[in-house]
Amino acid sequence: MRMKKPMRFISPAFILLNGGFFPIVQSFVATITMDTDVSLDIRDMKEELLRGNRAEALRIYTEGERSHESLESLSLQHDFSNLPPFLIHLYGLRNPNIESQDYFAYEHYAHDHILALLNDKKSGTLAVDAIIVLSLWMRASYFLWEVLENCRYTSVDNLKNMERFMVTWLGSLHTSDKGNGLFAMTERASDMFGRMHRTANNHAIPISEVNIDLLKLHNGVVTLLEFDGTCRSFSGRPGFENMYHMVLQIQTKMTVPLMQMLISSLVEEDLPSIKLYALAIVPQISQCQYSKFEYLRDNLLNAKTLDKSEFGKIIAVLQSSIDCLGFKCEDVGTYKSGVLPQCVDVPPPFPLAGYHPSANVHQNGKIDLDILQIKILSEMQAWDHANLIYAYGKNSFITTSFTGDAFRYHTLKSMAKTKTRSMVTPFYQEFSTFYNDPHYADTIITQAFSGTGQYTTVEAPVRIQTIVLTLQYQVQYMYAMTYLEGSVGDCYSQDPARRRSMIQSWDISAAYLIGSLEGEKLGGSPGDGMLLYQLSNTMCKEFGTCSGNGWSKVATLYQYFLRNGKDEMAGPDCDSLAQTADKIKHIVMVPVLQSIIWYAIRNQFQDKKSDAIALVEGEVMTRAVLPIVNSYNSISSDVLIRNMIMEPGQKPVQDGPQEVANALYDIVDDFGIKCDAIGTYDGISVCKSESKSSGLSHTMNIFVVIAVAFISGLLSIIIL
Repeated sequence: MRMKKPMRFISPAFILLNGGFFPIVQSFVATITMDTDVSLDIRDMKEELLRGNRAEALRIYTEGERSHESLESLSLQHDFSNLPPFLIHLYGLRNPNIESQDYFAYEHYAHDHILALLNDKKSGTLAVDAIIVLSLWMRASYFLWEVLENCRYTSVDNLKNMERFMVTWLGSLHTSDKGNGLFAMTERASDMFGRMHRTANNHAIPISEVNIDLLKLHNGVVTLLEFDGTCRSFSGRPGFENMYHMVLQIQTKMTVPLMQMLISSLVEEDLPSIKLYALAIVPQISQCQYSKFEYLRDNLLNAKTLDKSEFGKIIAVLQSSIDCLGFKCEDVGTYKSGVLPQCVDVPPPFPLAGYHPSANVHQNGKIDLDILQIKILSEMQAWDHANLIYAYGKNSFITTSFTGDAFRYHTLKSMAKTKTRSMVTPFYQEFSTFYNDPHYADTIITQAFSGTGQYTTVEAPVRIQTIVLTLQYQVQYMYAMTYLEGSVGDCYSQDPARRRSMIQSWDISAAYLIGSLEGEKLGGSPGDGMLLYQLSNTMCKEFGTCSGNGWSKVATLYQYFLRNGKDEMAGPDCDSLAQTADKIKHIVMVPVLQSIIWYAIRNQFQDKKSDAIALVEGEVMTRAVLPIVNSYNSISSDVLIRNMIMEPGQKPVQDGPQEVANALYDIVDDFGIKCDAIGTYDGISVCKSESKSSGLSHTMNIFVVIAVAFISGLLSIIIL
């Protein structure tokens, strides 16, 4: 048995400078003494496995050899309970058929897989790879997020934790080789995919592009911390925001070699390696388009055997998930000089559920990923991390670079508070007046995140649904309409620059109504979307308002109006464009109105003491139109409040769901939406109140019949 001894580490950046690996990394003065060189234990384990001594390899894993922490303890530690990538992993590993399950029942997935490999004599040294990509990868992530967790409050241990992140990534790096850990694994992966960076000095050892980027980002973090040891923000220094975005970028770069190793294993048809690397990355895809994740989960994680005939599709689905994970096809590269060609990034401008924008608005559409990931992290009780996505963004880039204003994102919080919402007349003023708060949505969301105000004593599911539904149907609606109105204003403007921007504003509005998760195909991707387009496709099935192709007639109609608007800009015919924008502003509210009726029917038999989550959902949907209803008829708004807004001791839907539907008639009538467009569910319909109507004049007559016909491959929409 080898003697344990502590080892003294110098800053990794300093090692690389003097070892000759990377001559341009910024150096800084920092030393830490480590007694946990786990990478040497990994090396020793590998040597024992190569000798066929699995018992000794298992002993090193469970007891440790050179390090003061055993490798087993790294796989079992509980420090990861508030770590975003670990929580996403558990979310992806959960059983979707079990409600209210304990996600942490899967927290030992790494340890279980490592043990299984150590006990499998046919697995060779794969257990060592499992330790690297499952345990060490998450441990490095832990140190990274610890820096972010603490740096806005204290200077204690921030530089040290950043050093520990890099030491964990590098392992026992020497001038003669590239170590035994994550750095070395990344080098192997990058070499297979042609992503090695060679300096002008032919004698220098090539380094992978990923490791170079990680070192640059690492040094950026250190530079920020060196000012006072914190990342506190103050005038002229958005320290915490920059730190947060650098941490996100580091985490993204760390994911690239996992994708490369899985694709390599698939091409080589190495089934044990496929299982390992699928376990390392597929659960992370659960934060992306869920239908793709389900396919990968069923074919890679849950399948007892692997159907080789599916390998081509599996690789295609993996490659199509790269954009959501935050990197590009060129980051992955070409496998073995063309054995598997490099994939193609999302081409601009990319279609949105069949709508073809003229501008590149793909990044705008990715705001739906922020909402999805807020939902996931909130379900995992990681409120602070979910709130960070709300406040600072995560998926919808404005710009990215390694210098200056490093990473800028579209953020949901800025959307909820922007002053430009006042352009949405008269709706924004009606909302801010009714709720007596210009930031009505942000106030609700912020309180729900923090569990304060009216959410002090409520259960987590109430807070989650309040946040998510408010983002989907209040924040996104108003912000999308801001760009729609802005496009009309640009049309009327005599400023040539504004005239040029009107098409982009129009397309941005479409992106915020449809979102990236719907994909490119006409009709969208059932079950994947997070915005109003998906809601319309969901509700049409309940109310009998789907087209023959299975998607919503309403969604088809407002796509028709979006295309019409483009034609009207060509003139430009600004008056017609203004009318088209007004039609869109109204028609996209149809699924929200349907949802209110749907929840009224569902909740009518709830007891006054009920805490059913459907009551909360019905209330949030009602609040999305309540100010508009009130502007038409205060009596109708009182009906909605009495039936759909929860009050202690008050029976839900006490007047019955038909009265709730009747209360919506005035806005349906004034919007110019024929009540047949709303449809009927369980015998309840807005149409039943038509005979009681005061006969308000229609401002538009936009919907009687939609006939969808495919003629010569073209979609024809007929509006009578």
